[in-house]
Amino acid sequence: MIFVLIAGTYTPICMTLLRGRLGYSLLALIWSCAAAGIVMKMFFFDIPRLLYTGIYLIMGWIAVFIVVPLYRAGGPLPLVWLLAGGLMYTAGGVIYAVKKPDIFPGWLGFHELFHIFVILGSAAHYVMILRFC
Repeated sequence: MIFVLIAGTYTPICMTLLRGRLGYSLLALIWSCAAAGIVMKMFFFDIPRLLYTGIYLIMGWIAVFIVVPLYRAGGPLPLVWLLAGGLMYTAGGVIYAVKKPDIFPGWLGFHELFHIFVILGSAAHYVMILRFC
């Protein structure tokens, strides 16, 4: 489902802010990566955590290649929200990959912390999409 979340977040950006050839090309790339990732997770159960977490991060940070067109289309504020969400997701991804820190074991471990960062990243991207797409 994470692959779908990432691709779903790109979709309104590609269809409204970027549009045209760049938007459609990026949309095709991201959804192709998502489909490949879903197939990978469905058929290969013993994939190392670092590998698929790395794929999530790469998919998310592909956005660095479209910073200039995004800035031209929406100005600086969409980029601020996009970056904030990306940093939250990245922090959560790193925590998930390394399984640390366990702040209060049994109550607030790495997995709960990971989910907190994912919620923060999702909220930032939700605000960006709601306000600018």
